[in-house]
Amino acid sequence: MTLMTLMKQKEPKEPKRRIALIMNVLFYFCGLCIGGGIVRNLTLCYELGKDDTANFIWHILPESVTMLVMTICGLCIFLILRNVKKEEVFVYQNSSLIQTIGVLIALNGLFQVTLSWVTPEGVPTDTSYRIFVLLGVFIIFMGYLFKMGVRMREEQELTI
Repeated sequence: MTLMTLMKQKEPKEPKRRIALIMNVLFYFCGLCIGGGIVRNLTLCYELGKDDTANFIWHILPESVTMLVMTICGLCIFLILRNVKKEEVFVYQNSSLIQTIGVLIALNGLFQVTLSWVTPEGVPTDTSYRIFVLLGVFIIFMGYLFKMGVRMREEQELTI
């Protein structure tokens, strides 16, 4: 085998490995964030349960909704990773899953904004909702770019 033959054989596998590695890291990061959210919610429930505060729901609701959104996003990332392992990277399902992640994150940000408006005075609110909205819109945009890439790939396959 010549060097060129070996290089041609190695080229297609390397980007797939990189993508799979990135997706694995993202999936594990989501899992760690979800686990951290569960621990945080459990400690928050314990601390607030000792005092039997009337503002318990205002403390636990934002974090619980964010944890639920992260769980669904983790599931979407798992589905994307499964498609990548099947060597189906540029398919419409992946672009739809990316857009779903973006919509969920943006809706979480909008929910946090709404919740900060209706939260009673004296209860501290989180102001990081703006980054959720911005990040969600950016991920939706990336999903649309991904969908355009899928269309371009399909057109390229038709011309060959």
